[in-house]
Amino acid sequence: MDEVQSSCRVGTIQFGTSSKVRSLRRRVEELQEEVAQLKEEAGAEEAERLLDEAQAQLPEEAAVGTALAQAEIGEPHLYFTLRDKPAILERTADIAYHGHIKEEEGLDCYVSFPGKYAAGWDALIKEHHGQSVACVFLCTPADGLGMHHKGPSGDCYCHTIYGQRDFRTFGYLKVLPASCSKDEMKIEVEKAEATNTVVVRVDATRETKQEAEQKARKAWEDSGRVASWGCQWFHTWKEQVAQAVKLRQRLKVVFFP
Repeated sequence: MDEVQSSCRVGTIQFGTSSKVRSLRRRVEELQEEVAQLKEEAGAEEAERLLDEAQAQLPEEAAVGTALAQAEIGEPHLYFTLRDKPAILERTADIAYHGHIKEEEGLDCYVSFPGKYAAGWDALIKEHHGQSVACVFLCTPADGLGMHHKGPSGDCYCHTIYGQRDFRTFGYLKVLPASCSKDEMKIEVEKAEATNTVVVRVDATRETKQEAEQKARKAWEDSGRVASWGCQWFHTWKEQVAQAVKLRQRLKVVFFP
């Protein structure tokens, strides 16, 4: 990591910096509070109408989908932050992406992107921007979901990059909504087999939930208290970044305030 930080230029990109967007977001928040307060009153309908109008001016797909082109480059800093929950286990399009470092010196290279913003992520991996991408998304067992990679110490990277976390934070217990379809259940079960995760429905009996928690805790302990989704992604990502550094590419981190 020291090599990466000392041998390349690093940029940061922050979305949503315009005063207009901030003003609209504040208005949306104000109207959301009004709706909550006036739920039982005649004024609630009007507040909801105004809320819909304000939200219509902030379409996620339009705003985020064009953000890469509109983003402003700030002072050179590289920020690594740990999410409380892994995006890899959230419901997404389940499309794997292994990064793409173009063999050309001096390009930009996106090394981090908040995957929760689907439209922006789609725009990034379609690579119409013509730059390199070191980001990876290993979302299936075949791609490396649940796999671990041993570092120089002989242990996997999990404790180094995540620290000590409990079985819930490390994804060993997956609670599915009551509305989960058979197809969705099948997908989650397949992932669970690769990550040693215990799956339980939110509408299960109390006894079933307690049993699921006990099994999840045991799976976490038996696995050495590492992340259920693994750390293979980190090794793959690190190799991509190292390649970008060799090509003297400018590393960019995209983040949302």
